[in-house]
Amino acid sequence: MSDYNFYLTSSDSEEEQDVEPEKEDQEPPKKMSRTSFTVGQKLEIVKYARNVSKHAASKKFHVHRYSIRNWTEDEEKLKALNE
Repeated sequence: MSDYNFYLTSSDSEEEQDVEPEKEDQEPPKKMSRTSFTVGQKLEIVKYARNVSKHAASKKFHVHRYSIRNWTEDEEKLKALNE
C-alpha cells in the first residue's frame, strides 16, 4: 500500500464533506498594503541590516528580506540619490 493512497481516495457524498457555511457578515481577508520608503529610510534599513542582519531588519522595519537585499546591492546608487 502506498503512502499516497489518501490522495487517490475521495468522497463525493455531501454528507461526509466538512464544508463550513459561508457567513454573510464575514469579511474577506485583508490584503498586504504597500509601503513607500524614502531613500533615507532605505539607507537606514540597509545600515541596520549590515550591522545586525537582514532578517532582523526585515522584522524590525516590516520589510521583505528581498527588498533589503536589493537595497543593499543598490546602496551606492541610493547614496548618490540622497545627496
